[in-house]
Amino acid sequence: MILLPIPQVSAGIIAGGQSRRFGRPKALAQLQGQPLIEYAIRTAGAISNIVMLSYGTHHFFPDSRVVPIADRIPDCGPLGGIFSVLVAASTPWVAVLPCDMPLLRPEVYEVLYAHRREGRPVVACSRNGLEPLVSLWPVEVAGKLESRLKEGRLALHRAVEALEGIQVSMVDHFPRDHVYLFRNVNYPQDLEAIAAYLRERGGDVSLSK
Repeated sequence: MILLPIPQVSAGIIAGGQSRRFGRPKALAQLQGQPLIEYAIRTAGAISNIVMLSYGTHHFFPDSRVVPIADRIPDCGPLGGIFSVLVAASTPWVAVLPCDMPLLRPEVYEVLYAHRREGRPVVACSRNGLEPLVSLWPVEVAGKLESRLKEGRLALHRAVEALEGIQVSMVDHFPRDHVYLFRNVNYPQDLEAIAAYLRERGGDVSLSK
């Protein structure tokens, strides 16, 4: 297994969504007294010494630990955020992670990195299917993503397919904690469920393999 932080990899947190289903900016929603974005920054900081925060068009979380990245092409959703961090990266690979998956572990990216192939994104798969925001991207595909964005082809999973993304099942790697490992926050009820799960564990955010 690759030791953390992973060499030749930057981390990019995608946090520019509008949070319509949640009803307010979910990156700032509180879990155990900390905003969700804080959990993402900690995870990203374990993956890489370089952490970028794709914030869309509104810089909502100034923090010295992250490099703020505005969307180069506005209003293009997660694919636009990924494109923006790839262009800004100083490393050949970028580990992409969402802002709303507080129990995500950095070890997931060790597994993704071990499956990397030149010119192809590597994407985690959970029992729910593809998790395109838990992924590792080669910066060399930035030009192809730019073309898709300018043509209005914004679907992230379609971009993964077009680039022959490598899909890596995480079920066998993290069998005990798999369900909550990839639990993201779309609605307030999701946040409540994660909080209840953590209370059962005595407030321990770290998950055992």
